[in-house]
Amino acid sequence: MRGKRLLILASEFPPGPGGIGVHAYELAKRLAALGWQVRVRTCQDYASREEIEAFNRGHGIEITSLRLGARMTRLAYLTAGAVRERRRGAEVVVASGRNALLAGALLKKMGGPKMAAVAHGTELLEGGRVHKGVIGRALRLADVVIGVSR
Repeated sequence: MRGKRLLILASEFPPGPGGIGVHAYELAKRLAALGWQVRVRTCQDYASREEIEAFNRGHGIEITSLRLGARMTRLAYLTAGAVRERRRGAEVVVASGRNALLAGALLKKMGGPKMAAVAHGTELLEGGRVHKGVIGRALRLADVVIGVSR
C-alpha cells in the first residue's frame, strides 16, 4: 500500500542557501523515508539550472521548481502550483515560508486538504499591519501551525 500523498509548498529549497529551504528539504526526506508520497513545489531561482537539475535527481521526492526566467512572482507561482496540485489529490499540504503560507491558505480556502503551516519567524516579525493581518489570517486557516524554534 502506498503512503499518504503530501505536498510541500516551500518559498525556497536547496541547492541554494537558506534555513527555510534546508528545513523543508529535511522534512521532505524524512517523510518520504516514512512512506509518504512527497511532492515539493518550490522556488530554486537562486541557483543555476545545472545545480538545480543535479540536486533534484535521486531523492525519491518529486520536486517541481520555478523555472529560471519565469515572469511570475514567487507567490503567483506557488499559488498556481498549489491549485494545479489540488487536482493530483494531496491529502496534506505543508506550507513553509511566507509566499508558500499564503498559497497554502488560498488552497485551503478553496476547500483544499489539511494544511500544516510552518512559521520560521520572518513571516511573523516583518512587514506592516496589513502584512501581519494577512499572515495571521493564513495561520488561522491552517489545521496546525508549527513554529521552528528551540
